[in-house]
Amino acid sequence: MKKVVKMMVFGTIIILMSSCSSISKSGVVAPVSALVTPTKEIKCDVDLDNSKQLIGKAQQWYFAGIRVTGGNNYFENLNQQRSVLGGRVSKAQSCAMYDALEGGQYDMLVNPQYYNVTHSYLFGLIKHYNITVKGYGAKITNIHQK
Repeated sequence: MKKVVKMMVFGTIIILMSSCSSISKSGVVAPVSALVTPTKEIKCDVDLDNSKQLIGKAQQWYFAGIRVTGGNNYFENLNQQRSVLGGRVSKAQSCAMYDALEGGQYDMLVNPQYYNVTHSYLFGLIKHYNITVKGYGAKITNIHQK
């Protein structure tokens, strides 16, 4: 009986200690279109404040693919591809972007640099995303069509 209990305790410790993590840093790259269509360009004048960097942070926990805790305010990104099973990192990045711009006088973040840290526990059943974004704030002052 003692052997069975020891084996169960040992097995539980091994399972709880099984985890992995990954770190990545990324930026935004403008997509290149293969098809050129003539349109009237919409341009804007931007007032860039490069005296200080804005920083936004977000943390999200997922259990079996369902968000348990974390930010629920998102900065909308229309270029983001929707997916039923994925998109957790991009959602966390969106929360970090919202955090960086929240309450400020800026309309956009110029040159955003994302720092992603992902931890996985219990063979991927539990995932933790910790995202930090840094960039410069900018205010759109004038929109005009050419």
